Amino acid sequence: MNPTIVLLAIAAWNTGIAMRVVEPMLPKLAADFDCTVPAAAWVITAFAIAQAVAQIIHGPTGDRFGKLRVVTALMACSAVAAFMCGFARDLETLVAWRFATGLLSSGTMTLGMAHI
Repeated sequence: MNPTIVLLAIAAWNTGIAMRVVEPMLPKLAADFDCTVPAAAWVITAFAIAQAVAQIIHGPTGDRFGKLRVVTALMACSAVAAFMCGFARDLETLVAWRFATGLLSSGTMTLGMAHI
């Protein structure tokens, strides 16, 4: 089995987990940030919108600089953005970091499929 394809599959799996990990935490986030559950749901919406928009950018970027190189850089930056979500002091900051995580993590599936 090709190790590159295995690593791309793990990266794509990680993106899927990053998208869904917040859903069961919405009531706790709402309590922690003293807001309603629908307001806390913006952390999901921000990720989803960023992921959808960024895929348009990742394709041409991968063609220009190399798909695997771009995926590697995006995953490293996505890890930093996800880490920073843990330090958010208010809902707006968390939404911003989730948006950044969505922007950066979306390239794994798009460029992974293009590479294969």
